[in-house]
Amino acid sequence: MKSKIKKLLVSVIAILPIASVSFAADYNLEFSEKNLDRKETEKELLDKLSKNSLPLKYYYFLEDKGITSSEQLVLPDFDEERERLLDEYIKDFVDPYARVSGIISVF
Repeated sequence: MKSKIKKLLVSVIAILPIASVSFAADYNLEFSEKNLDRKETEKELLDKLSKNSLPLKYYYFLEDKGITSSEQLVLPDFDEERERLLDEYIKDFVDPYARVSGIISVF
């Protein structure tokens, strides 16, 4: 009887850290989204785009959408694409905890 209780207790304790990390990552993701200055982050994204310092997936996305420059990206016609890039940038660089908590990018 004591052996079964010990095994149950050890197994419960063993899974607690995993759940705690997941909860902390989700909490941090929610907290960061509320305090994020999207305009400042967008400027940072556009700056990195113009310097060609982002992963290739960003440039492939722009190529697929027919966007050839950062100046073209900021036009009102491309608001949806810019927001999608910004969301991806936030997930990849600003708040990478999203990857830990189980959110998968479907870029």
